[in-house]
Amino acid sequence: LHAAAARPARHAAGPASVPPALPAGLTRQVVRWAQDGVARQYVEIAPAGQTGPLPLVVVLHGWRQTPWVAERIQGWDAQARAHHLLLAYGAGYAGSWNAGNCCGLAAAHGIDDMAYLDGLLRRAQSRHPVDPRRIYLVGFSNGGMLAYRYACSHAELLAGIAVVAAALAVPDCRPSRPVAVLDVQGAADRTVPSAGSAFSQVLHAPTRSVAASLLPWRRRDAGTPGLVRLVSLPHLAHTWPTRADGGYDAAPAIWSFLAGHPAGPPPRAATAGAA
Repeated sequence: LHAAAARPARHAAGPASVPPALPAGLTRQVVRWAQDGVARQYVEIAPAGQTGPLPLVVVLHGWRQTPWVAERIQGWDAQARAHHLLLAYGAGYAGSWNAGNCCGLAAAHGIDDMAYLDGLLRRAQSRHPVDPRRIYLVGFSNGGMLAYRYACSHAELLAGIAVVAAALAVPDCRPSRPVAVLDVQGAADRTVPSAGSAFSQVLHAPTRSVAASLLPWRRRDAGTPGLVRLVSLPHLAHTWPTRADGGYDAAPAIWSFLAGHPAGPPPRAATAGAA
């Protein structure tokens, strides 16, 4: 990590200027607001001519990535078109998320990414007919760590999360209710190894094991079969898995899991976060 400045910059790093091509039948818009004096945003992908409540999938990129990178490599736009999903590609502060002990400038500056996600959810729900029983977070690496952290303290807002190449990065996780959790991990991942690490030279932080990361969710799942699932890919390193890379096409596989787990009673609307 680089040495942090005395205070955060006034603007978080935003999306790049050239977005990837958008499949027919979808619309794209960058939604912006100010939070604690910092400009924040997310990239919204919505089905054109939408009717009825929509599932919302919030996609959280990895460290040093952008929403456009996540949109290009993860394949969620195709899922949005096929299944009429509302997507929100989050934009981290300087390419990073404050997931607890990781990562980058977001953690070094203490950026309040819990409030950021509160604000994102509130804006998505005010702009579109979101189904409150089908709100999901999907994160890669540092983004997966943030998905874990948010679900630890905001389980009542979510139906499920999926994390890829990530670990729980907060010391105390006590979700208020069961949440569907899918953890996709590469056995050849040396950045966030399945067994955990005392100190990661890449992340400059220790990492929990997959078993320890999933333990709070297994304790809370009330014995529901299949609510917490681990997919271990033997030859996958620290990368987003695709059909061409080991045969596991992550986006459709993740959506198949999440779609099968709507929330129980409708969760309350998000109330925290900056206006």
